[in-house]
Amino acid sequence: MKAEEHSFAQELFSQAQSIFEAALPSIPCVRLYRPRAEARARMRFFKCVKDEFPELFPKPVIKRRKMRPLEETIAVLSAKLLALDPGPLAELRRMEPDGVGTSMFWRLVATLDLPVQKTDVWMQIVRILAILTPSPHKTHRCASMTGPFGWDGYSAMAAILHGQRTRRNLARSYRSSD
Repeated sequence: MKAEEHSFAQELFSQAQSIFEAALPSIPCVRLYRPRAEARARMRFFKCVKDEFPELFPKPVIKRRKMRPLEETIAVLSAKLLALDPGPLAELRRMEPDGVGTSMFWRLVATLDLPVQKTDVWMQIVRILAILTPSPHKTHRCASMTGPFGWDGYSAMAAILHGQRTRRNLARSYRSSD
């Protein structure tokens, strides 16, 4: 009996879906907004059917992707950053960690198959690596100071320390003005 009900519901759904698809072009809508209107109509149609016949929509089986080890991902990411031109590299350096990300960041996410659920974490990692990556036009001067990981840790650390020193001097001058 249950199999017959499911078979009937399946047939009814396929007929309703074909009628619905045939009626979609008759939705009164401006041509510019037609794709959005059709998508919304389909979404409502499937929601109504799913509410009445949830057995027609089995739960999808989600396969978990096996991500490469973190060390390998960082190594590949570092190599990609070293190969970038100065413009995209500067974009990644200026990228706000809590922002939407630059186009270069999203290209890296797509090519490296980074998990989209952890975008905020990867945005910070990419930005830090971009800051530590030497600019392509400065590479010849920094060749003797290149660290063991292929990035110019000396000048990056100097920039960080300079920023701390500047903040400390500002704090001192602020306290002395009181």
